[in-house]
Amino acid sequence: MHVLRAVNTPHRLGIEVSGDAEDLQMLYQALSELAGDEDEWPQLEEARIRILAVCYDLRHALQGHRDVEAYDNGLTPEMMRAWGRLGPRENVRFAFKILYPEALFVTAALNDFLFIYTGPHGEAITSREHADQMDLNIVYGRYFQTLVLRCAEEITSKSGFKRLRKALNTKFPWTYQYFSQYLDYLDEEFVRKRPERRGVILPTLVERMTSKGPEYQEMVNAIRAFADEHGCEPESVRFRDEIDWEHLEW
Repeated sequence: MHVLRAVNTPHRLGIEVSGDAEDLQMLYQALSELAGDEDEWPQLEEARIRILAVCYDLRHALQGHRDVEAYDNGLTPEMMRAWGRLGPRENVRFAFKILYPEALFVTAALNDFLFIYTGPHGEAITSREHADQMDLNIVYGRYFQTLVLRCAEEITSKSGFKRLRKALNTKFPWTYQYFSQYLDYLDEEFVRKRPERRGVILPTLVERMTSKGPEYQEMVNAIRAFADEHGCEPESVRFRDEIDWEHLEW
């Protein structure tokens, strides 16, 4: 890995992931492979879609549709004279931003998809053997999780981060039939918080996200009731919000 990194955004709304074209392409490939094919695990489809949303941002970042930054690569005129050839003195880093609830959900969801990926195809899921840990899809998937956790650690207290880590230590298959409308709700709630409060509430937010407690179950019941009343599938039900998602103060 060359320059793949993540930093907190100024207002702690999320993280900015950046890297050169090769590293972002490798991360894109890894997350795509880990997410698997459509209908391969239909009970995990809502979580799979959130992972693919990161892939969508990665692809657009690589196309220059997000943030692009030039940086000094250390090549000096003296080096070029010694080598007898010219070369660029700057490299380009591509970047994209992701909301904290989304980043942490994907971090936890990857536990399920890494568990699926790390076993021989066709073998019962409960008896899968460990895959080769040098598999780059596993390496980059774990590295993405690490990048997110490092950023979260910077804006939470020591005890808060310990709670956050515990909440992210999920068991397969925690994303089974997950109602992602709850994540949309957490996204909106997080955006409405003051910047100085976002790091404070992050551990509790992750606990609510992964525990699927009473609040989550109440929303699930409401969505199912609405879907039954209107003759539609629960996954097609979406809540209205008043957030201007195109002009967030990151």
